[in-house]
Amino acid sequence: MVSSRSSTHATRRSGSGAPVTTTLPDEVSNSAAETERAGMHLGERLRAGDVVLLTGELGAGKTTYVRGVAQGAGSKAPVASPTFQLVRLYPGRVQLAHIDLYRVENSRLIRTIRDLSH
Repeated sequence: MVSSRSSTHATRRSGSGAPVTTTLPDEVSNSAAETERAGMHLGERLRAGDVVLLTGELGAGKTTYVRGVAQGAGSKAPVASPTFQLVRLYPGRVQLAHIDLYRVENSRLIRTIRDLSH
């Protein structure tokens, strides 16, 4: 497998309720198993209300990463790309909403999603 790179940005509310955004270091993976393990590590640390934005090229392994995040967050549901559904929900210790914004061109929709997450 060719190595892939993705970037992750996480937002969590501070004690005062203000959002705090953290850019996590870029992750380079050489296999699907490595990508899934990295996602699982993040999923284990998620709390209700956290917002994670994941970016990467097509085929970079974003859905594989999300599969690990879902497992780490306690979901037993099978993870699939939301490309044709736009949103897939995965219940677990925290509910995970996997949203694919690749084809979304409507800035109002993107703002609504952002506002709902805050």
